[in-house]
Amino acid sequence: MPPSKTYPSPLVIPPLRNDQHTHTIILLHGRGSNGEDFGHVFIESTDIAQRLPTTKFIFPTASRRRSTVMKRIPINQCEFLRRLVDEEAKLLSNDSAVGDGYSRIVIGGLSQGCAAAVFCLLGGFPSASEYGEGKHLGGYIGMSGWVPVEREISGLLKMEEGNQGESKSGTEEDDDDPFAHDTDGDDVPAHIQAVNHIRDILGMPPFQSDADDSENALRASHLKTPVFLGHGSADPSVSIDLGRRMASILSDGFGMDVTCKAYEEFGHWPGFLIEKGFTEDLNQRLSPTERLQDLALKALLEEKLCPYQTYERWVLNFYTMRSKILAALPRPVQVVVGNIIYRKVTRNLQGQGIMAFTEDEICAFRQEIWESLNALVAEAQAKQSDRDGPFWIWGGEGPTEVDAVLFAFTATVLVCDAAPASKEIIKDYPAVVNYARRIHDKYFPEYGLWK
Repeated sequence: MPPSKTYPSPLVIPPLRNDQHTHTIILLHGRGSNGEDFGHVFIESTDIAQRLPTTKFIFPTASRRRSTVMKRIPINQCEFLRRLVDEEAKLLSNDSAVGDGYSRIVIGGLSQGCAAAVFCLLGGFPSASEYGEGKHLGGYIGMSGWVPVEREISGLLKMEEGNQGESKSGTEEDDDDPFAHDTDGDDVPAHIQAVNHIRDILGMPPFQSDADDSENALRASHLKTPVFLGHGSADPSVSIDLGRRMASILSDGFGMDVTCKAYEEFGHWPGFLIEKGFTEDLNQRLSPTERLQDLALKALLEEKLCPYQTYERWVLNFYTMRSKILAALPRPVQVVVGNIIYRKVTRNLQGQGIMAFTEDEICAFRQEIWESLNALVAEAQAKQSDRDGPFWIWGGEGPTEVDAVLFAFTATVLVCDAAPASKEIIKDYPAVVNYARRIHDKYFPEYGLWK
């Protein structure tokens, strides 16, 4: 595959039988990973290449310049995936013994990659006609994922969140549904309206419908792709409820053939890597008391500081945030999607009780947390013998889970134009800035440093 200025080169694992290439599986990595790391670990831990010796495996890496739509789904990842599918379909179709190339391709992903891949799948592919007459894929594999813009898709499918399959009554959510009063699509089946909504977000033309077509007769061909979903019942990162709702939306809403399996006591990808010995447990050296402290500090960051930061970005600096996050979308789509995001964010903040406080009170809460973190970081720095290398919250020789979380929070504030108040707060705490800079210099030197 020729290199691209837009997309990093994917990891490609050719078929073990060089003279036979019958299928291609394309899997997208989760947030914070890349195709190279995810691909090698996936291949080694599952031994899947040995089991499928005539299959090529492709693991794309999401572009660093990310444009997102809800739940941090990179649109660039969807664009690259569609391009890879078309290229592989043409390659496979050249072999008369293989037959239709599209039916020999399986796509999917883990976590955010799962969400991006299903968004791409539901939108279909550029090769499909305006009436949805295209090729369906050989399959879709989703691991620990969710459906992006789930609420909007469920609304178009006339499905209630948490009770998919039953129609809404009356107009109970009309005020929250930007498409509730749109009568232009009354003759278009609900599943096609949902597909067209996704295609609009992805910058693709809509499928057309004839008024005489019945709802059962008109189906986008790509929705015939069989689906397998796997989710750990003990996943702390992506709730299994999201996986169950994803299965219900695909089967009940879009009429797809879905197999869903829950793995008891199985967590998210990091837990799997630790269990298989591919990475260490960052908290293994901590005592029970220290583990509890680590967990408590993570909870402070994720359950308290995170919504305060979200309020600053999506409420106080909405237009700045929207212009950055949705930069790759056409202006009209930015407005629609931005309003959807704003409503969902404010609804979540209200549910968390954040909106009950004034702007000044939230700012004071945020300041108090960063001030406490700075004191903790300064104490850890004072105990550090290496004056140039990274130092860690609990003063050990290596990082713990809370170090990963705190670095992420600090770095995202320092690079975010929509968090000016938080940025000024952090810059007043040199210990925090130094903590993040040293971690960046050792582990992420290929990424540009914040100003």
